[in-house]
Amino acid sequence: MSIAYVIIAVFFIGMLVDFRKTIAILAPLHLLLALVPFQKMPVSTFEIVSFMALGFYLVRNPFSQWPNLIKNPFYIGIVLTLISIVGTNYFIAPHWPTSILRFISAFIYPMILWNCIDEKPILQLVVKSMTVFALTMALYILIEVTIGSNPLIQTLLANKWVNEDLVIDYQEIRFGFKRCQGFLATPAGSGLFLGLFGVTLYCVSACLEEKRKYTAFLVGLFLFFMVLSGTRSVIAASSVAVLIIVRKEFFSTKFFVLKMVIIMVVLAVAGSFMLEIIDSFINSDKVH
Repeated sequence: MSIAYVIIAVFFIGMLVDFRKTIAILAPLHLLLALVPFQKMPVSTFEIVSFMALGFYLVRNPFSQWPNLIKNPFYIGIVLTLISIVGTNYFIAPHWPTSILRFISAFIYPMILWNCIDEKPILQLVVKSMTVFALTMALYILIEVTIGSNPLIQTLLANKWVNEDLVIDYQEIRFGFKRCQGFLATPAGSGLFLGLFGVTLYCVSACLEEKRKYTAFLVGLFLFFMVLSGTRSVIAASSVAVLIIVRKEFFSTKFFVLKMVIIMVVLAVAGSFMLEIIDSFINSDKVH
């Protein structure tokens, strides 16, 4: 039996038993499910699971509550993307089935997740499950950068357990290190997840309660491994996000001396590495 069918069956049972918790746990795991092809179709297992999640959501809720699905902060971008997809299918190259499934997985599933996070325990489950996933990937990246190769990705590709058109075994060296991708398809994907989740973890750290004292360490760890992806666009996006959330604390006079000491230590330890990254934005031909 194909592993895709096993995964679909597991999540089907999970949604029957506890829909909201299953949707919450799917939040980090979808990054892996997106790598697993569904038979010989041009879609992933996650896209099938997302379609199934939409079906469960519509069945579980009365018709009058369906409009609640679009009540989220991202609806403008979602509507514009939908217009773009419809225009592309209608005027250029029609591929409605795959477009619909990918739209559901990329936009409808996050809307379902948003609607499921209506109580603090569900939010805690989402944050903690994603933290475990991110920490596991960070530890694996440590192994990857140490040995200079990615044995897991190589094994998955050799056995054709993942989509070979999507997953690439990167061997490129950038900023003196192998571009690390963890167990995702590309370094950009792992870097984007670790960088933006680190920022998100900082913002929602209050929900972790007794584990909050470890938040600063985890955020710093995730941002460090984000840099090891060697993806400049991800580094730039994550840096902007970090500046947005820490600008008030950073520019306040509280703990001024401590902040200056931390900055000096960081510059002394990693100053040349940081300058190399900055220079890569200015002189792309020097990237190595």
